[in-house]
Amino acid sequence: MKPQLTYILPEYSKTSATHFAHIHDFIRRISAYFDVTLLIEKGEAPAEDWGCKKVLLLTFSFTPLRFLELMARIFFGRLVEKKNVYVHYSFVGAYAAVCVFRFFGGKVFYWNAGEPWKYKKGWFREMFERKVYRAVTVLVTGTEALKKEYARVYDIRPEKIRVMPNWIDCGRFSNVNIAAVRNVRQAARIREHDAVVLFVHRLSKRKGADLLPAIAEAFRDDPVKFLVVGDGPERSALHIALREKHLEDAVIVLGEVPNAGLPSYYGMADLFIMPSEEEGFPRVLLEAMATKTPFVAFNAGAGGVAGIVPPELSEYVIPVGDVPAFIAAMKKILLASPETIMRIKEFEERWVRKFDIGEVVEIFRKMF
Repeated sequence: MKPQLTYILPEYSKTSATHFAHIHDFIRRISAYFDVTLLIEKGEAPAEDWGCKKVLLLTFSFTPLRFLELMARIFFGRLVEKKNVYVHYSFVGAYAAVCVFRFFGGKVFYWNAGEPWKYKKGWFREMFERKVYRAVTVLVTGTEALKKEYARVYDIRPEKIRVMPNWIDCGRFSNVNIAAVRNVRQAARIREHDAVVLFVHRLSKRKGADLLPAIAEAFRDDPVKFLVVGDGPERSALHIALREKHLEDAVIVLGEVPNAGLPSYYGMADLFIMPSEEEGFPRVLLEAMATKTPFVAFNAGAGGVAGIVPPELSEYVIPVGDVPAFIAAMKKILLASPETIMRIKEFEERWVRKFDIGEVVEIFRKMF
């Protein structure tokens, strides 16, 4: 008999462009080992079968009512011996589980792999998040370095924190649709001899969207096209800056693309860039490596990006904020010989296998 598990997912959309898209297949995989009751806080219920014992889309979107509904669902699950709740990212979901299990017993596993301490919040939000981190049974995060920071910042015992890296379905991302690549190139008016530089992330200052015009300007006289995939608060400012620098033809802002379609964009890119000032465990880098796309990235995050990429490629991980060095590393890759590019691809292909979804499912199983 499989163990019971309640899994709380903050949102679901079939066409999701966020990291949540990677969770869908993960839930399918763990459903082979657990009787999963999936609680979806917002969005829609999946039309396809994920192998879950039960899938429930919450009725209420208003936060106080959603909190009460979550408590009720978890309570009724606890009555039939569902003693473990795994919560992905949702503070509301985690606290609802904590409130129920405080009186009726059980364990709450809560995942978060960002750097929330870097950014100022209102006093109530700060107090609430700190309370959740300290109240859950187990905090799950992405790296040993993040584990140390969560323990330090929120005064959590290290033995209460487990490390489970982000994952990538290497099979899905290595299967690039050549016809789709051709269509994207045509739609973006990319010439045959143009090099393609790809940015895939939220368009925010945290993720370096404000640096894209300065980076692109360094390639003004080169046959290079920049593709920007994503949306966010910096999109309008990005368009204005590109217009002022007369770079609209060199930098094509595509907006959000469903995660299911991203392998084709990585597959057509000669280089992926990640000029972020803040990262937890950037899945976009896993996506790039799974498609064997060379990268240049700032060494953002508590543990640093250098800790999740092949050590042989550390020269392409640049100190945060050093834009000239970032540009120089980009040019080095774009001018590299075919033999050098092949070696980079081989390093990426071997390294990223340790983050394959099958490997991480085994880590997940051992937590329970």
